[in-house]
Amino acid sequence: MADPLSKIVPGRGGMIINRNPTKTIEKKGTSRQNEDDRGNLNGFRRESLFDYFIIRANSKWKAIFDIVMLILVAYSCVTSIFYVAFASPSKVFHIVFDWIVEAAFIFDMLFNFCQEYIDSETHEPVSKHKKIIKRYVFKGWFFIDFASVFPFALIFQNQAALIKLLRLVRLLRLTKLMNTSKLNQLLKSFMENPSRSQRIVTQHMIMYCLKILRLVAVAIVITYFIGCFWFFISNELHHADNNKTFVKNFELDKEDSFRQLVVSCYFALTTLSTVGYGDYYPISNIERIIACMIMLVGVAFFSYIMGNFIEIISNYKHKMGIIDRGTDLHNWMTRLTRFTNNNPLPRSLFNKIDAHFAYFWPNDRLAATSPDDELLNTLPRSIKRTIMTNYLFQDIFYKFKEFFNTYENIESKFLYDVSFGFMPRKFEENELIYDEEDEVPEIYFILEGTVGVGFRLPGNNSQDFKLIKYFREDSFICDFYVCTDRKSEFVYQCIKETKTYALGKSFLNDIFKKYPEIMSNIRKDSEKRYKKAIMKPLHNQRMNDLEAYNKKSAYKFIQITNTDKLFEKKKKPTPQEKLQKKFERDSPIDINDLENMLIKEMSRSTTQIDEIETSIEEINQESASKFEQILRQLQDDTEQTEF
Repeated sequence: MADPLSKIVPGRGGMIINRNPTKTIEKKGTSRQNEDDRGNLNGFRRESLFDYFIIRANSKWKAIFDIVMLILVAYSCVTSIFYVAFASPSKVFHIVFDWIVEAAFIFDMLFNFCQEYIDSETHEPVSKHKKIIKRYVFKGWFFIDFASVFPFALIFQNQAALIKLLRLVRLLRLTKLMNTSKLNQLLKSFMENPSRSQRIVTQHMIMYCLKILRLVAVAIVITYFIGCFWFFISNELHHADNNKTFVKNFELDKEDSFRQLVVSCYFALTTLSTVGYGDYYPISNIERIIACMIMLVGVAFFSYIMGNFIEIISNYKHKMGIIDRGTDLHNWMTRLTRFTNNNPLPRSLFNKIDAHFAYFWPNDRLAATSPDDELLNTLPRSIKRTIMTNYLFQDIFYKFKEFFNTYENIESKFLYDVSFGFMPRKFEENELIYDEEDEVPEIYFILEGTVGVGFRLPGNNSQDFKLIKYFREDSFICDFYVCTDRKSEFVYQCIKETKTYALGKSFLNDIFKKYPEIMSNIRKDSEKRYKKAIMKPLHNQRMNDLEAYNKKSAYKFIQITNTDKLFEKKKKPTPQEKLQKKFERDSPIDINDLENMLIKEMSRSTTQIDEIETSIEEINQESASKFEQILRQLQDDTEQTEF
């Protein structure tokens, strides 16, 4: 029996099974109420003034602020090492902007003392100030944030070299850029896809792209830092001993800061990659030692980059369920040639098979499970149903609830059993799906695209057809033919590239045997929809077109008949016609000629009459003989019956 507190609530992403009671009892016997989004917290009762300053975990403005802070972290790290290696800021704008950045970091640190977080075990929001502070100080970024904003320049005002080195403390902020969990929270704050499965897939794709970008960023940052460090060491050696160094030899001390940065980073990258073009090279012994260390680090560094890149691609394919089956498919098609005297498949057929599986494999949601899957079968029945109906195919059952009667059958095992029959299908533009009198083996649930339904036009050119009805996204077709086991009565053509999920006739028949009542309801509903939406309008249109065609054909027949009369060959006139024409012309007629003509006509008529009488006698004789045969047969049958 279903939980009395359970109900189905249609939502943007599909069905939500709501099992929450209307009131939640607290320890003190009071009920929690959901508060509005203006700073209030779900299920949290404010006990002090500080509770009004709690920042929610899914706060949009805090997510935007975090993005800005990540940009400022990158700016702070880049400028800090630049000022240490090359020159301190001299323009007022740069100095003021740096103080604004430092103020933003101070505010960020203060906000972290008020930031609600999600407990990793209970997955519930934690809003208590003591727990938030304890977590931030002992498990968070407090010490790094405090060291990066500490005003060392005010304490050591007269020690420029020490201040330069203390600026490097701000580089600890780099660790925040490498924290992918922060990026996960940002994605969850901004992404509101209607489908949970789409949201998960999109998050995975974005996260793997960010991982690759992070590797590229690591390569750029390390090159930049080594370049700055190299110039700083070479420049300090030049000032200390006044010896020949990298800076002095290539006269970089006479160049501006930008030129110095470009040359240093170029040398760092060529040394890291162990290429070394020879245009820039170390001069002093200390520089050579440092260059050797950089090259050793470079080998390990690029090995690390390539290893991580390969691992990211491999994990992405594994997690997204992408398996390279193309080789097996091509081998299978090659094996078919053994039965055709090594004649290869036609190229068009080969391309169709390849295109089918190229779409089928990435979109097959059942690739990771099956009814006999060991892991799936070890789960409780309720969890198995939830995985199939509320997770994998939640969007299908919600969008096409008119066919599945989702709300009525949610507690039945019917939806769970049907889930294992969905197969992805794609039709190209102008592709003929079904013709009239074709067998229909599948129902199609349209996710994207347009399908037109029509009929063949009457006439000699039977290849022409007319489309009347159009089915677009969130529609389904051919359900009546499959449920009633009938052939297609109309033409179904893909108008725009269409992506669907299909249910096979044989699979549905096996499912319907288990659920006869559900089968009866689905068949009745399919028949009603078909007659109303397709059969009636298309039948009326077909009759109108046929009537118009018949009228047009009759008109053409009359025209052709009249035209034939015009072009008909002239026959020789009969003697009577000649005689009539002579009378009409009032020409003199010879009496002897007229008498001869009349005698000829009379003899011809007598001959025709004799022929007619002869044929009548022959017909009478044949009829009499047949009548006698029938009488004899009847007498014989009567005698046999009496005997």
